[in-house]
Amino acid sequence: MLACWVEDPNGDAFKKHLPRIQDYLWMAEDGMRMQSFGSQSWDTSLGLQALLASGLHEEIWRLSRKGTFLLKNHRFIFVKLN
Repeated sequence: MLACWVEDPNGDAFKKHLPRIQDYLWMAEDGMRMQSFGSQSWDTSLGLQALLASGLHEEIWRLSRKGTFLLKNHRFIFVKLN
């Protein structure tokens, strides 16, 4: 979906993904949830990259720290976020 949006935000390929968003992202009583296929490390690392690129990591720093903690515990990254 993201790749289609980057290619053409108004294109048919991107628009075909829109009806499926609720299959993968939804709000639960304890916050937003995401469907994963057992790739928590990939999902977390890509989500953190998106937060950093968007500048939103400063607004939701607790989430950024939790994601970094998860990846460090899985020994995928060895960097310190400020």
